[in-house]
Parts: sequence; C-alpha cells; structure tokens
Amino acid sequence: MIKYAPEELREKREQYEKNDKRRSYYMLLLLILVEILYLYMVKGSVHSFWGVVAVILGALFIVAIIFLAIPAFINARLSSGFSKELKKVVDKYGNSGDAKQFYSDLLAMNCRPKTMRGEIVWYLNISTALIEQGKLDEGLELLEILEGAGDKAEAEFIRKHKENLKRQRAEQ
Repeated sequence: MIKYAPEELREKREQYEKNDKRRSYYMLLLLILVEILYLYMVKGSVHSFWGVVAVILGALFIVAIIFLAIPAFINARLSSGFSKELKKVVDKYGNSGDAKQFYSDLLAMNCRPKTMRGEIVWYLNISTALIEQGKLDEGLELLEILEGAGDKAEAEFIRKHKENLKRQRAEQ
C-alpha cells in the first residue's frame, strides 16, 4: 500500500535529485575508467594523431552505449511494476467510471512509484478521483501541492489544468 502524503513531495523531489546526482557522478567515473582502459588496451596501436582520435571516438562510442542503454533499461525496470499496476487501475476506472472505487484502488496499490514522475502521476490520478467525487476544493489543494513539487513542465501542465477546473467551476 502506498503512503498518501502529498506534503512530503518536495522532500521526495530533493531525494530523487540527490540520487540522480550520485548516479551522474558514478557514470562520470565510469566514463573516465572506460577511457583509461580503452587507451591502455590500444596504446600499442596508437602511432599518430588520427590513431589517438580513433581511440577516443571508440571509447566515446562505448561510453555512449553505456550511458544510453543501461540507464534506459534500469529506468524501465524500476517503474514497470508501478506502471503496470497503475494502468490496470486506470483501465478499471475507465470501464466503470466509479470515482470512489478509483480512489480506493489508487490508495490500495502495492507497487509504489520509484521516480518523481511516477509520484506526480499517482497524485494526479488521486486528484482526478477527488474531483470526480465532487471534492473539488480537496482536489485543487492537492494540485497546488503538486504544482510546487513538480518540475517546470509538470508545473505548467498542472497550472493549466487548475485554470480549466476553476473556469468550469465558475460556469456552474
């Protein structure tokens, strides 16, 4: 079961950013290690400027594969359980339209989000469930918290969503 604590989102964002920085440092160390090992392995074949350039480009190619493929695989594995479970819950809500059950199912999820984007998506779904239940003020309050915790793109999306909700509220 996931803990519902939107007030902790700012601290979670800081923790995720701290982990990302740590991961970046490890990847930089890996880059340097690969460069050194690659140069050491082919040092006998480097006899000219273009040989050195080829060695550096080869090492950069290897590092690019490491930097792109491995993190993509890790991120996919990290959020796959949460994403699959969330998709089931959202599909169930799409078929039934029962906002109370949707809210209950979201709170009863077993897999917790492992990325900040996952946290934001989960809370956005909770705000949708609250708004659909007629708890507009509580939903807008949650969106306000999410806007402060999200990155620039997420905050802009949430701000537009709040404006639309307030406009719909005024029209009623």
